Amino acid sequence: MPRSVIIYTSRDGFSELKDALERSFVGQGIKPYTISHAQRIETGRIRVRITELADDTVLPLVVEKAGKEDSAFASSGDRDVKRSRYEALIEDADRFGRTATIQLVSPTIVEVLRRAVPFPVVPYIFNRYVEVWNTFSREKFPAEGIGDMDIHVSDFRISCVSTTHGPGAQGWVTLEIDKGRTEEEIRRFNALVDFAFYSGTGLHTDEGFGQTRRMQGKCK
Repeated sequence: MPRSVIIYTSRDGFSELKDALERSFVGQGIKPYTISHAQRIETGRIRVRITELADDTVLPLVVEKAGKEDSAFASSGDRDVKRSRYEALIEDADRFGRTATIQLVSPTIVEVLRRAVPFPVVPYIFNRYVEVWNTFSREKFPAEGIGDMDIHVSDFRISCVSTTHGPGAQGWVTLEIDKGRTEEEIRRFNALVDFAFYSGTGLHTDEGFGQTRRMQGKCK
């Protein structure tokens, strides 16, 4: 069950939590969590989003560390506090909407033919979504045909951002699946776009990169 929480903590608390997560899953290719970059708020505390991709793999440690650091969790009313089931992400996905706009909230780096690229290249980002999904879900995503669904970028506004891992992309991208696709193909497309909120996009998502959100309405 993918789910995300927002934690308010100190800078030292964030550093300790991040280190603890790294130690717990060292050597694991795809980590069972994503974590945002630290965002300082007016009170001087740090706001961080942590997403767990498999049940009870990460959040027990987060709760333990939070208790030691006198940290606090955001309420369920926060827009970034979410949970779902893998099955529900497919079952509830839009079967008719052929376009979706994703916001790359933090710098995003995508691997294309073993090279790091500062742009969300299709179909590589979708192949990555499927890879993460199938690593942690008992309900495997039907990956066949993903690369043949003719998903393309129809509009975008991104900036190139310098990072510790090289240049990354930040901004928004509108994705579109071609006309003539079946309702099931469109539903799979939208399920993966929704899943991106939890999985992040591209590389280094356990370090704060690739934080992703579906945008509503028309972009400017």
